[in-house]
Amino acid sequence: MGSVEQLQRQLGGFDFSNHCRNVSLLLRSAAASSSASSSTGVPSAAAAGSFRMPPLRKTGTTICGVIFQDGVVLGADTRATEGPLVADKNCNKLHKISSNIYAAGAGTAADLDHMCDWLATQVELHRLNTYAK
Repeated sequence: MGSVEQLQRQLGGFDFSNHCRNVSLLLRSAAASSSASSSTGVPSAAAAGSFRMPPLRKTGTTICGVIFQDGVVLGADTRATEGPLVADKNCNKLHKISSNIYAAGAGTAADLDHMCDWLATQVELHRLNTYAK
């Protein structure tokens, strides 16, 4: 199966599986402690007994790709962090490899920059040797 077919098979929108899992954990915990549910059917944190949801912490980066009939759109945020600190407010996470190949990535920025530069050089050498894109 090609990569495009794999991507098309996975299309389906946002995945709410973690939300369903969390509600299930809350319901089981509430049932075990024989607490009543709220009017919405989802127990409150107080009614959930011993189970506590982990605190929400914003981490990581955002990189998104969208496939449409005539091409692809890539987007990324520009913030680079080191733990809770903002290391760079204008970090490039989209890298041009050739005229029709781009890479998107985050993580150790220097490694990604070096790898993309190396890959762009290899693709250009391949293009020059084979006279192909």
